[in-house]
Amino acid sequence: MDRWRLPTPPAGTFDWQRIEGKFTVPPQTASVAVGLYLRSGTTGTAWFDDLAVTAQIPQPVRGFLTYPNYRNLVPSSSSRPWQVSIELNPAPQWDKQLLSLRNTLKNKAGAVLRQSAQELTASRKIFTATVEPPPEKKPGEYVWSLELLDPTGQTIKKLNYDISVVTEMPQVYIDADGFTIIEGARFFPLGIYGDPVTEEHLKRLSEAGFNTVLSYGYGQAKDPQDYLDASHRQQLKVVYSLKDFYPGLRNAPKGTDDPIALAGETITALRDHPALLAWYINDEMYPEAIPKLERMYAQVKELDPQHLAYQVLYQTGGLDQYFHSTDAIGTDPYPLGEMPDITRTGINTRIVNQSMREAKANWMVPQIFDWAVYKDGQKSHQPTLDEMRNQAYQAIINGARGLLFYSYFDLWYDSTDRRVRKPEVFNQRWPAVAKMAGEIKALLPAVLQNQKVALTLPPNARIEAGAWEFQDELLMLLANPYYSEEQIILNLPQGWKIEQAEQGQIKSAAQGTHVTFTLPPVGSGVFRLKKE
Repeated sequence: MDRWRLPTPPAGTFDWQRIEGKFTVPPQTASVAVGLYLRSGTTGTAWFDDLAVTAQIPQPVRGFLTYPNYRNLVPSSSSRPWQVSIELNPAPQWDKQLLSLRNTLKNKAGAVLRQSAQELTASRKIFTATVEPPPEKKPGEYVWSLELLDPTGQTIKKLNYDISVVTEMPQVYIDADGFTIIEGARFFPLGIYGDPVTEEHLKRLSEAGFNTVLSYGYGQAKDPQDYLDASHRQQLKVVYSLKDFYPGLRNAPKGTDDPIALAGETITALRDHPALLAWYINDEMYPEAIPKLERMYAQVKELDPQHLAYQVLYQTGGLDQYFHSTDAIGTDPYPLGEMPDITRTGINTRIVNQSMREAKANWMVPQIFDWAVYKDGQKSHQPTLDEMRNQAYQAIINGARGLLFYSYFDLWYDSTDRRVRKPEVFNQRWPAVAKMAGEIKALLPAVLQNQKVALTLPPNARIEAGAWEFQDELLMLLANPYYSEEQIILNLPQGWKIEQAEQGQIKSAAQGTHVTFTLPPVGSGVFRLKKE
């Protein structure tokens, strides 16, 4: 079930006010429920009137440039064809008829370099259009145009993409496999939402194995330069938050009518710092905010072409609406203590990749906090090492290219007094978080090398599984997202054998070419195979 809240109205006393929002209904949805309610902890009286639900016809054609996948930039050394994923919502009268697609590549002067045409059946909902790179891959500016025509020859949609062939990519960018590149080397953000931000805490994070930190509480009241300097000394990259620099938000900077423009001053002041990795431009804002997000994203690209933009949403029903306003994106499933299993982490990771057409970096946000710290009456459930590790492994198996855990600061609180920091509470919880970070850090060289080996999973498998070849071993990553013992039967990839039947939480039993792997409730681990 996907829940999508309407934007929160202002607090205080006010007259009738229109509140509206959009929800993208996922395919094969059986029913949709619309409800009106007050958020937990709200006091006072509210009146509701004139509830209206209006269905909107989807756009007939949508295009997503999937390569070049980073800001329409492509290195001149690349021979990979350029690609656009086209989503078609055909009109009923086009059923089983042929559509035409015209494909044209021009240089900046307008000279035609490539041209082709093809016919498509209207019943085909998703297809990929490609064009070869310019002859000699000469650096410069190019325009790739695609024109879709209906069976009568009338233009349905024109898609134009301005693409730059460059001799050198930015300092930080996303490669064709969705990995973050920093100065030519792949980097997997293993991060944490990290307030408070004194160097004592940053040092603790770095020593545990984290390499990235994202904090909210700086920039307006504190010196961000000191924070970046301290992070750099502790070998931590920084995702710098601009999430509050929007008009109408509770924590928006005071004394300005244009917080987005003010964010530009922050970008300009900090863009050259060596600790900077990305700008955090959206924390769960609704589709109504997309014009503002697109403006912020354009500003980031203009003022700081060397670093990424990153967004996080809990909503999954319409993620592709954010495609054109970010470089990296993730969701925060937070299933622990709320759901009967923790499958939502793997599901959401797949949804992100599908929605982004695997063209953006997928940085997921696993849960390490207790929901009772936030919700009145919620039964306390502090995440265990098994639950935290399981979420991380599910995300990696399903294609996450970064993890930012939420959150370090919540580890200091419990449900008895939810905003009073308690060192004894933190000291009880931190060892498990640090152990998890160390285990994931040990996996990253294999993940970054990305020599994945295909596994054929049985239908309706209840265990997530992925395999990576690395240093003469096959690392099989397994995660059981259920609170019950589960099994999965697999054929081992050809050329590999089991030397140790039980490894960590994973037990194996071979029978012919089949191997049964058994994992305890929410168990996970790395099962290592050797070459035959």
